[in-house]
Amino acid sequence: MPSSFSMPSNPVTILTDATNGFRNNVRRMRSRTLWDQPRTMTIGKENQLTNKGITAATPVTADVGKWDPVDGKIIIKVCVPVTDDIWRFKVPEDITLAAFHQKVEAKIGFPVVLGKSQVDTLFSEMQFKQWVGRRVRNGRNTPLTARPAWTDVKKSLR
Repeated sequence: MPSSFSMPSNPVTILTDATNGFRNNVRRMRSRTLWDQPRTMTIGKENQLTNKGITAATPVTADVGKWDPVDGKIIIKVCVPVTDDIWRFKVPEDITLAAFHQKVEAKIGFPVVLGKSQVDTLFSEMQFKQWVGRRVRNGRNTPLTARPAWTDVKKSLR
């Protein structure tokens, strides 16, 4: 039975022609670190909003009160470099270090040591309260770092 579709002599040619459309397109995007900086729209034919009459540059600013307490709860972010994850914890404003540490370990699934960075460790309740008070910097909620507890045990055995 004849068909209207004939098999090409080289099927690889069809594959390369079909994939050229999306393989060669370069996507441009802004880095997450640049989102806090004000952006302006350049005046051009495609950016003019003629129905509203807006043609001037309009800056986009960060939401300053985004990380403020809501109903007595704050959001604390925890970065886990071992699993390459960032977790959000919605906790009461007056949470203790022990209660927060327990909540983090239950969520992550293994014992961790909390710190401001991978080398720092929060030892006391006062250090934790100070960090919670200063966790929002330049409109960004900075995360705590949770590293596995067994890495500290290995270091102490050396």
